[in-house]
Amino acid sequence: MKKFRASSKYEINVRNEQTKFKINLRKVEILARATLAEEDVCAGVPIELGISFVSDQRIWTLNRKFLGHDWKTDVLAFPVDEKAGREKVWMLGEVVISIERAMDQSQSFNEDPEREVALYMVHGILHLLGYRDKTPKLSGKMWRRQDEILKRRYNGIGLKGLK
Repeated sequence: MKKFRASSKYEINVRNEQTKFKINLRKVEILARATLAEEDVCAGVPIELGISFVSDQRIWTLNRKFLGHDWKTDVLAFPVDEKAGREKVWMLGEVVISIERAMDQSQSFNEDPEREVALYMVHGILHLLGYRDKTPKLSGKMWRRQDEILKRRYNGIGLKGLK
């Protein structure tokens, strides 16, 4: 079990598992912490969250294996614990993001690629916290919330293409 400092509410584990883009993992961690703070997530126990950046091929494999969808997607959110017990770590879950999808989508929507990746990250975290987007009403609520968080807390994530 991981040890948490008394002052640490969140344990954010960020991994870059793809090779086309370099990401400032510290900036990603800062945005993840800010998103959790914006949602006032504090169950009285430390919270652990994983964020992984993967290739299109990897996210396609995960989407097929765990959700039965045979296509590439931009972001997946895998919840672990719905609630934390009093004396344990709340394992919130894992957010998996395809950088390649983000690049394609940012071009399609004429968006900044870094902001597109940040949007997927906030979107995935909100899913882990119970937000849903299956209906227009729920989707509108979720999109408004992620836009608010990005407007207040987004300050780049240090995304750079590798050759």
